[in-house]
Amino acid sequence: LRQLFEAQKADCDLKLGELDMSMCDFGTSLHRKCDLLDAIVHDKEFIRGENRTDMWSEADRRAEWHAVQTAACLLEAVRDETNLSQPQAEACANARPYPYTFDYKLSSEEGARQTV
Repeated sequence: LRQLFEAQKADCDLKLGELDMSMCDFGTSLHRKCDLLDAIVHDKEFIRGENRTDMWSEADRRAEWHAVQTAACLLEAVRDETNLSQPQAEACANARPYPYTFDYKLSSEEGARQTV
């Protein structure tokens, strides 16, 4: 009976050690994912910042897209040998909306939380 108890205790001790290692691995993974989530939230806030005007801002990308589309409309008018006023060029560019939409909240924060 004593040998059976000792064998069972040794098995339980082994499983307890494995459990401890698994918990540590989980904790390490959790911290890594939380750090990544913090980085994503920081980047999202940095990119979407209302008062930013540098080349990394979302507003700048949208403005750049609009300027390129306006230029494309003007070049197409030259190619087609038609006159295009500034309001017509703006209307042409506005007909080509910024195609990139990204739901930052769903894609980053909630998505990251779902994998933790």
